[in-house]
Amino acid sequence: MNFFSLRWGFFPCLTLCFVLFSVTLVEGQIDTMVICKLEKQVRTLRIQKSPDHKNVLIYRKYSKDEEIGHFSFVKSAQQVMREVQGNLEKNNWVCREVSQSQVLDTTL
Repeated sequence: MNFFSLRWGFFPCLTLCFVLFSVTLVEGQIDTMVICKLEKQVRTLRIQKSPDHKNVLIYRKYSKDEEIGHFSFVKSAQQVMREVQGNLEKNNWVCREVSQSQVLDTTL
C-alpha cells in the first residue's frame, strides 16, 4: 500500500464519521434509550431533554410517541423507565439499552 491509497481511504471514512456524529438527534438531547422487541413489534423508551430542561420520558409504539412524564431529575425518569421496561420483559419482550452514539435521526 502506498500513501496515496491510504490517504483516499482515510478521508472518506473521516467524513462519514463526522456526518454520523454531527447528525441531530430527535428534537432534543437523548440521555437514555431502551428498545424492546416481541416478534416483529418494537417499543422504545427514551429520556429526552425538553426546551425547559426537564427530563421527558417518552414511550413509542405503533410509530407514535406518548409522553409518560416530565421529571426534574434524570434518576427519577430512569427509575420509571426501568419499571416500564420490567413490565414489558415480564410479558416476554426482549429489551436492551442503546448507547447515545447509535441513536440518529434518519432524516438528513
